[in-house]
Amino acid sequence: MEDVVERKAWTYEDYFKFDDDKRYEVMKGSLKVIPSPFDVIPSEDIVVQPDKEGSLFGTPNLIVEIVSPSTTRRDTVVKKEIYENFGVKEYWIVYPDEKAIEVWVLGDKGKYELYSFAEKEGKVKSKVLEGLEIDLKEVFG
Repeated sequence: MEDVVERKAWTYEDYFKFDDDKRYEVMKGSLKVIPSPFDVIPSEDIVVQPDKEGSLFGTPNLIVEIVSPSTTRRDTVVKKEIYENFGVKEYWIVYPDEKAIEVWVLGDKGKYELYSFAEKEGKVKSKVLEGLEIDLKEVFG
């Protein structure tokens, strides 16, 4: 583990060597500690964790992030930019405190465009998963 700590640019290989109970993300070669159990590894120098267990190498079609006050900027700016750059087709951002959901989809120019949005009531829908529509009353009660 000593050789890992001295590195300046973190990779998935470094990340994989940790054997403690903490959760981590590698963002453009920088190590971050976070409370999520699922690894998404779109490239060797990026490891992120949406809220699910397991690991995925490559780019998923859809990612859902649940924002907390301590992760707002990371989830809505940093991760959104990374997912956009790696071609994640659809990115859902869930704001529990506001009882809102945003659904972003990759447009023709490779940039996210707001596809669906609802706050407190109403429904959001997926473009990637045809027919998937979520009623906010079912999510937020």
